[in-house]
Amino acid sequence: MKPINSADGLFHDGNPYSGELGTVVTSDWLNGAQSAIQATQQELLTVIKSNGQKTDPSRQDQLLQAMQNLAWGGAQRPTTLAGYGIADAMKASDWGVQGYTTLQVGPGKAFAGIQDAWDSLIGKVLQADVLIQIADGQYATSGITLTHQPFASRIRIQGNVANPSACKIILVPDANKLSHGVIFSRVQGVNFSGFHIVGEAGANHWSHRCLRVEEASVVYADAGSIVLEGAGNGLELDQNARGNFERLRVLNCKNCAVLVGGGAHAWLPSSTLIGLGRYAETVVPAFVNVDTPKFRPMGLECQEGSKAWASDSSISNVDIGYMTTRNSYLWCDGTAVDQSNIGMYAQYGGVCWSCGAQARPSLPQGRRSKVTNSGKGYYAEFGGIINADMAVAENCEHGFFATWNSVMTVSNGWARNCTKGGYHAEMASTIAAYNTDTTGTATAYDPNQNFSNWNGIVVTKI
Repeated sequence: MKPINSADGLFHDGNPYSGELGTVVTSDWLNGAQSAIQATQQELLTVIKSNGQKTDPSRQDQLLQAMQNLAWGGAQRPTTLAGYGIADAMKASDWGVQGYTTLQVGPGKAFAGIQDAWDSLIGKVLQADVLIQIADGQYATSGITLTHQPFASRIRIQGNVANPSACKIILVPDANKLSHGVIFSRVQGVNFSGFHIVGEAGANHWSHRCLRVEEASVVYADAGSIVLEGAGNGLELDQNARGNFERLRVLNCKNCAVLVGGGAHAWLPSSTLIGLGRYAETVVPAFVNVDTPKFRPMGLECQEGSKAWASDSSISNVDIGYMTTRNSYLWCDGTAVDQSNIGMYAQYGGVCWSCGAQARPSLPQGRRSKVTNSGKGYYAEFGGIINADMAVAENCEHGFFATWNSVMTVSNGWARNCTKGGYHAEMASTIAAYNTDTTGTATAYDPNQNFSNWNGIVVTKI
């Protein structure tokens, strides 16, 4: 609009008493004002109509609505950072996995080892499954720790499932002569299959374990695809972890083939645990533990409120086959122990369930747990409980032995060819041994139906 033709650029009324004239408004100025107002109205109407509104004189918010629609829903709004002139410092591939991905591990592959492949996933959101595929061969390491992956349920770490020994993880000593095995910590639902982990426990190199699952981790393996060998312990589960390792094989470990503690749960049916011999001892080097001079091989130990399921498994050549202690539960129906000093052992509130089953179409041979060629077949002390209906002890020194306030329920089984005793109870312990067989055993029931041996009793009939 043009400025008004007055000294101060403002409109003034005239004063007839003083003779002062009012501001003269020319037609040129009025025409210019009209054109400017019309042009402005057209600009505003264009904005309102551009998003589909019809002008409505009764409304005072049409321009506001038009501006909002243009700001947040306009077809011309940029859809990328670059469209706003902002450099994109991180691509989608940097923070997430959006499609099924395979990370290849091995000589000449993208990753040299499992640790490298795993670490490449830390901090990423896995929207699709990831396979870490390890090529056949031998991989030397002092330890692998797999943690800090909240989306681990999408990760599968796979060696050679059909032939685990074709894909070996060889534990080698660090600067302190130690190795720590493969450790899963705070991960959920990882599949780890197709590996043979080989450790060493001797004077110059001590592998604490082959495989450990801890801190509430959940790890499972394809059946029969994990072999552990030679370390202090084979498999450890601790601190409320969960592990599923059906048909696990553990060979020649110096201490426990499997150690389950700290409230952990272990699923281990049809596993095979083979030790170094029932009388074998391994000297523990001072750089490992000055207070533990020797280890003797054990099969499966369940402690500290933990639970383990190991039905139809076998253990041989160990000091102790199955052990449950400190309020733990062990289910081992249909298991077999051979060449041990103690086959099945319960103490300090530990409970061992190893019950049998009669033959039927789904189980033609039936099922019994069995301890052979051992010192004590089934042994409970210090408040231990063994429930082993239909259990068998053959060619042992003692078939069933309960002491120090312990309880055994072992009816419908037998203690045959035992050189020192079939069923022995002492120190306020009780053995329920109804319908049992003691063929070839020196002392069948001690004491039989009467309290003796410091208030112990073997009950053979009601």
